[in-house]
Amino acid sequence: MGHVAPYLDDQVIEAALAIRVAERSTPGRYKPVLVEAVRGIAPDDVLRRHTKGEYSADFHVSLRRNRAGLVELFDGSQLACAGLIDDAAVRASLLGVHPTPEALRSLSSSLGGEIRLRTRIAPTCPPSIAIVAGAG
Repeated sequence: MGHVAPYLDDQVIEAALAIRVAERSTPGRYKPVLVEAVRGIAPDDVLRRHTKGEYSADFHVSLRRNRAGLVELFDGSQLACAGLIDDAAVRASLLGVHPTPEALRSLSSSLGGEIRLRTRIAPTCPPSIAIVAGAG
């Protein structure tokens, strides 16, 4: 099976661009356009969501416990090799203090993308030296 990217289909892009900016975001509703697009396909519980990911104390404890492994995972990152992320910025995010969920949202999607790439292709970048000072 080849690469599948339904969000890049011309008709999907044209439909998305046809929606007025004021209708793309509604106070009190999470991703209203997407919700309507997948109504009848996605479970109602998912469609009723009002927030993004939840970054509780458990998440922060897990991040601290696994920080060195995450830094190691992004050492020689396939996303960085493709020019999609700045590996120094990811490392800084992993080693930094995270007072708000916004600081972690891009980390979550980058982690998912990196894992996906590593399961599909062999690494092609030489590993760099990961600095894990302060980890733990």
